[in-house]
Formats: sequence, C-alpha cells, structure tokens
Amino acid sequence: MVAATAAKLDRFHIESSANLVWYRASTVARRGFCRVCGSSLFWQGDAGDYVAILAGTLDGPTGLTIAQQIYCLDRGDYYPLDPAIPAHDREGPRVTIPA
Repeated sequence: MVAATAAKLDRFHIESSANLVWYRASTVARRGFCRVCGSSLFWQGDAGDYVAILAGTLDGPTGLTIAQQIYCLDRGDYYPLDPAIPAHDREGPRVTIPA
C-alpha cells in the first residue's frame, strides 16, 4: 500500500534536481529517488500525463484524503482495509486529477 497524490506533468516542477535520480523501474514506468538517502519520491508511467508523488514527501497540512484502496490482495496482513473506502484487488479505476 502507498499513499500518493498526483500532478499533471505541465504543473509538476522540481526546484532542484541535484539530488534526484530517475530509475527505470519497468518497461512502462520510472521512479524518482533521492540520491542522498534513497527515499522514493515519485512514480511516472510512460503512457500517463501525470507524476504520482508519494504523500510522505509533502509538507503538511496537505488536505489529502484517501480516494481508494488498490492492490488489496497484495497488502500485508498488518494493513487493515477501511470498509468506507472503495477497495480493489488490483489497480482500481483512474481517479480524476485536477488541472
């Protein structure tokens, strides 16, 4: 499970990329990491027009809320599911990203 938000590519800006390194995670996506500490920061699919930003990298308060729970079959037994939030065994439907 991961808590993330997303930004359209045309609205995504990094002030300094000196400590950012991109890693080709698969044939369809790349991930951005901190070169110093190794923390995962971003995820960008090749076919998408957005960058997923890991919520733990954002200074609060963010105002973010959980929209859906995905890949629930693969979750650890220590992650309880919230019955009030839509849950999907695999990837869920796309959530609209505000412009």
